[in-house]
Amino acid sequence: MKSKILRRLALSAVMAALVFLLTLLVRIPAPLGYVHLGDAAVCLAAALLPVPYAAAAAAVGAALSDLAGGFAVYMIPTALIKAAMTLAFTRKGARILCRRNLLAALIAALITPAGYVAADAVLLALAGGGSLLSAAPWAAAAADLPYNALQGAASLALFTAAALLLDRLDFKARLDRQLR
Repeated sequence: MKSKILRRLALSAVMAALVFLLTLLVRIPAPLGYVHLGDAAVCLAAALLPVPYAAAAAAVGAALSDLAGGFAVYMIPTALIKAAMTLAFTRKGARILCRRNLLAALIAALITPAGYVAADAVLLALAGGGSLLSAAPWAAAAADLPYNALQGAASLALFTAAALLLDRLDFKARLDRQLR
């Protein structure tokens, strides 16, 4: 039992590192932050690991990337958003790319822009001393919506390509044997 947990923790750490690297190193500047491909690794972690492990890998990797990249104020919203992205995925079945995981990746691509618009609105309202009930913080937060949607779409495409490749290599079956 302990070795099974340790193997899952080790894979979680590897996935957190992949999320961190794809988030920190693959950056396209945007008005309120940057666009990255780390969400593809979040989706991959969610398709390979049980939910608690995947959520932890996503939250830790992305939050540490915010810290290292100079966006520490986003660490908590990022951790919550990335953990939420993992909830719709399944690791059951022989393939990484199944109907449910493709739909889950699409849902994850929608969670990102919605989550960051809400986070930006809260942060802008707090910084400006305004109210979340006024339109100003929401309008300002919506300025980044196209970039977050682009991030979601690019990550969905990268996840799909990676999943197809890994499925051809029978990666999930090999990994599942190691995680038993």
